[in-house]
Formats: sequence, C-alpha cells, structure tokens
Amino acid sequence: MLSKKQSYLLTAVFNFIILGCADWQELIFNSYPRSYSIQENVGLLMVLNFGLFLYLIAAITPGRQTLQDWARYRHITQPKELGKTSVIYDLIWGDKSPGILAIAINAIISVTCLSCFVLISQVSIENKTNSWMALLFAGSLAVIYAALTQLILFMKNEQRQLWATGVLVSFIILPPIFLGIFFPRPENYVIVWLFSIAAPLIALSSSKSTDGLLLAYFLAILGHFAIAAFLVSQLTRKLKKAGESATKALLTASESAIS
Repeated sequence: MLSKKQSYLLTAVFNFIILGCADWQELIFNSYPRSYSIQENVGLLMVLNFGLFLYLIAAITPGRQTLQDWARYRHITQPKELGKTSVIYDLIWGDKSPGILAIAINAIISVTCLSCFVLISQVSIENKTNSWMALLFAGSLAVIYAALTQLILFMKNEQRQLWATGVLVSFIILPPIFLGIFFPRPENYVIVWLFSIAAPLIALSSSKSTDGLLLAYFLAILGHFAIAAFLVSQLTRKLKKAGESATKALLTASESAIS
C-alpha cells in the first residue's frame, strides 16, 4: 500500500500534525503546567501513533512470495559493499525487502518528534524522563510487532494474512488480560507488565523513580531488544534457507534445460 520512502514521509507529517493538536498553551507557554498535563498529552499522542503503526505494519510488510524472490535475488548477487546495491540500502528503501528496519526507522522518527515536544515542555525533569521512557517502550514494541508480523507472513500457509492479524491482535490484547487476572497490581509487578502493550502507560504514569523501578526499566528494555533480536534472527534464518533452496531449484532447472 505504501513504499518505504512514503512511509517515512507519512510518519513525519503525521507527527507534525498531531503535535499541532497538543496543548501547547499549557505545556509550553505556561511556566507552571499541571503535573498530569504531560501524561495526558503524551499518552494521547502515543495512542494516535499506535494506530499509525498498525497501518504501517500492514502497508509496508511484504508477503511470502515477495520475500522469497528477494531472498533468492540477494543470495545470487551477494553484495559486499555498502551502497545502493547493499543489503542495508535495500532494507531501508527496497519495497520487496523485509519491513522491520523500515518500521524501526519510522519509530525513530516518531519518537524523536515527540521527544522534542517533551524536551521543550515546562514540566519537571522527572516527568520528562518518564515520558521519554514511555516513548522508548512504545518504539521497541512497534519493532517487536513488526518483526512478529513479518515472521508469520513468511509461513507456508494460505491463510497467513489472517494468522498474522490474529496473532498480532492476540499479542496486543491477551497479555494485559492475563496480567490483570494474575498480577492485578502493576506497581507490585512492574517488570512483568513492562512486557505488555501497557508498558508505555506504566512508564508514563510512574509517580517516582526508585532504584528498583529503574532496574525494572533497564531489564525490560534489554528484554524487548532480546525478543526483537530473536524474531529477526529467526526471519533471517528462514530467508537464507529460502534463498538457498530457490537458487538450487533454479540451477537444477537450468541444468535440465541445457541437457
């Protein structure tokens, strides 16, 4: 639905527009804003961006056949220099390559825009820190959801689009439900709740930063990166295997045609 270049532009313009809808009078021009104003504004801005990223994941994540063709092409050419023919360039700009890095770049654009708004606001440094931590969790979750979706779309299943939608919705909705049943007080089980969609809101609404809370944030961020790295490694392994298999089949067909 979108090229990766268009997605970057869309994210930048979208955040520019929604930042114009924020309460600048209260947070920027008022020397003593209400303590909960930054929480309200950043929370609503993150919700709007959440809807945007659900669309971006659907719009720029290629399907199985497209990825197979790309993997075969990359396996045959095997570029070794950074440049317009490199894997990095292809992952950033190529519309047939996996969309995980593109989603990460979009997340960086979004987080940067909102972080600048938080930086110039007149709230306390503690509220700013909580807002930045919430944005960091939101960005990491976007990358995890994108990697999970891309991995499922590479399944050998005719209904993989439905599977991807169902699994993604389940990963968003079910964890807070189970945590609400078995761990009903998030302040007592912060580290567990930080692995759900509620992580940005928990960080945003934190009343005070303690050593235990900072440790929980640190461990949760490491956990988010570990999950994303695992999903990316699984996709890389499958792409490499698919590229090798497609190349062997192509070479076998060529040899048969010649003989």
